Amino acid sequence: MIKKIFCLMLALICVASMAVVGVSAADDTKIYFEVPENAGEYAGVYCHIWAYGGDSFAAWQSKKEKCTQVEGNLYAYDISKVGALEDGQYYGVIFSTDGGFQTYDTLMGAACYGDTLVCDGTEYENPADSSKTAIAAFWKGQDAAVFGPVKQITSIGNLVGTCCPPGVTDETLFTSFLTGNLENARTYSGKDDQAIIDDMAAALNLDNATVAALIADAGVEVAWVAGEEVPTTPAVTEPTTEPAASGVTVGGKTYDVAVGDEITYTVVLTTPASIENIQGSTSFDATVLELVDATNAERVPNIGGVVANVKDGVFYFNASEIATGFDFVGGKTLVTLKFKVLADAETTIATVIDEMCEISTGADLITGAEIVADGVTVTETLEVPVAPIVTDPVVTDPANTDATSGTDVPEEKPTDVPETGATVIIAATVAVVVMAMAAVVVLRKKANA
Repeated sequence: MIKKIFCLMLALICVASMAVVGVSAADDTKIYFEVPENAGEYAGVYCHIWAYGGDSFAAWQSKKEKCTQVEGNLYAYDISKVGALEDGQYYGVIFSTDGGFQTYDTLMGAACYGDTLVCDGTEYENPADSSKTAIAAFWKGQDAAVFGPVKQITSIGNLVGTCCPPGVTDETLFTSFLTGNLENARTYSGKDDQAIIDDMAAALNLDNATVAALIADAGVEVAWVAGEEVPTTPAVTEPTTEPAASGVTVGGKTYDVAVGDEITYTVVLTTPASIENIQGSTSFDATVLELVDATNAERVPNIGGVVANVKDGVFYFNASEIATGFDFVGGKTLVTLKFKVLADAETTIATVIDEMCEISTGADLITGAEIVADGVTVTETLEVPVAPIVTDPVVTDPANTDATSGTDVPEEKPTDVPETGATVIIAATVAVVVMAMAAVVVLRKKANA
């Protein structure tokens, strides 16, 4: 009798476990979004999804797209309200708020169920309007080269994004740019055909032979000549000897630095009136100085919608604002770049502003890299590490030689993580097993009695 009861309990356990698994899989249909601090004020968060080659799951910021707050700035969206992510199919997703914030197009698939999108501060040039920016978002648990910001070429020829949507390759992106936006880039990028094509080929990792073939296939005429292949960035190894001293000249002044130092170069621009456009570049020796990664907004902090890129030791930047202008009256930081010193050598960092004009009159303030108006100044400075001051050692009581801080460090609190399907399965299964064992014990006691 006891054996029959025990077998019945095991059967019930199996059935219950299968039911739990089925419910868990059905419920695992959420994706999450961490609203960044710079999103501004908002009352609601929305999730807009569309299938590549298909339609949107729901209307923009409709009731079906509204997300649920999990805690703090973490929001969840249950995709099952509008559909499902099928294996092998690619989808686009945009999270937005009713306050006007929205993310750049992000690629996702069924593998993204349960994952969280976060904004790490990366800003892209808006592909359709180069005067605007777009906020990139990345999956915490996905390879950005597979699922992440959609790779596109902007209207003036800059590459943004990390992964191609289905049916798109780096080669087809290049061809579409040649036949669609090349003329616009010629007009507004401030670069000639050679620079436009060279920069695009480097960004897409296309060799000269491929570029030449794609240009021929596209049937467009460009003033481009294949030059030397763009070299890869040499690997930088840490020095095995004492750092050697070197000098960096900025604005006519030479600063002493050492290999391994991190230095900050700053350009302050003063203008007599608001400007409507600016175009310039900062040059440096890339074999001596390594430009530290940063966003365009960090490198050019006081110009909204700046377009910038780096190539062969030159940081190019340009922007145009024909509506309200860029207010630099009184002097503001134009460019701030951080470098790491790689080698012992005398070198120079210099910025040249090629063009700049006043918004109210359209009059040139700088043209042909020459200042042609009163009240315009460009000041360059360099911030370098301060060498430590060496003093005679102070003899202290050996009992007081502990160099560690006595300040209590608050215990790090673990971040709450949304409960997963696996957790539910384990908990439910354990509960069923415990109940079954208890039932067997009770029945055995009754049988013995």
